[in-house]
Amino acid sequence: MGAAKPTGLGTNIALTLVQGQLGGTLTWEGQSEGGTRAIVEVYLDPLTL
Repeated sequence: MGAAKPTGLGTNIALTLVQGQLGGTLTWEGQSEGGTRAIVEVYLDPLTL
């Protein structure tokens, strides 16, 4: 991946879901051993039983 941000239909769908539907953030990190890590951060309400 390098410094480039992922693009394409799959990326747009993921961003729409995470940002638009879940109110979270989606970021990508290049890994030193190769590959890419996608990081999804969302707030989840605690479960009450």
